[in-house]
Amino acid sequence: MRRRASPARDYGFSLIEVLAAFVVLMIIFAPFTGLFVTGFSGVFAAGHKTIATFLAQESADSRIAEKSVDYADQLAIEFQGVA
Repeated sequence: MRRRASPARDYGFSLIEVLAAFVVLMIIFAPFTGLFVTGFSGVFAAGHKTIATFLAQESADSRIAEKSVDYADQLAIEFQGVA
């Protein structure tokens, strides 16, 4: 005759239960990783655009301060590397 397991020894989770819970969590959270990657790449792109805008504004301000304009009512600024 088999003896029943005592309640004191019947605690915790089995390996199968832990693996099943892990698989369910991965199925739930896997789609969100794409959102994080897209979000971070958007933040970095916006940062680069902000830096470029700041440098362009700084260059324009310095050229205006130097009064390097062609005509009194017209401002012509040329940037290196931009056609």
